[in-house]
Amino acid sequence: MAGTTVGASVAINGKPFSGVSGFAGELGYFPINEDGESTRLDKIAGGRYIISKLCASPEEITSRVLHRDQKYISAVNNAGQALGGAISGVISLLNPSHVVVGGGTLRFPGYFESMQNEIERTCLAATLKDCSIFKAASGENVVAKGALLAGKANMVG
Repeated sequence: MAGTTVGASVAINGKPFSGVSGFAGELGYFPINEDGESTRLDKIAGGRYIISKLCASPEEITSRVLHRDQKYISAVNNAGQALGGAISGVISLLNPSHVVVGGGTLRFPGYFESMQNEIERTCLAATLKDCSIFKAASGENVVAKGALLAGKANMVG
């Protein structure tokens, strides 16, 4: 998920993986280097960061990107590349069959494409060839739908 911040979930053989502490997928805490400083993915690829960095609303950012304002294009592309680099690492490490990406930040023109380009540029080819990458059909509502399904499963099980 690339929304206000970045998150993920992992399913192994169709079952959610919850790690030793009961949760897994804090992709937003993936360490990233930005201008020689160590930070985390949330602070580069999350929508909150892009909005804060540009001091603009999501609508203004979209408009400025569509009007070819290089400052805005660069910010969105850099964020997408950062997410793509982290996903590339996950694909190379875990060799998944699918990566599904959703969230409101994907509405920024060029974000998803920059992410895809970075994955293709940096991912271990052997792991990428069998991995499908696509946008979640539920878009930015995927987290809420996942939480509902998890809640129902816990109530029944």
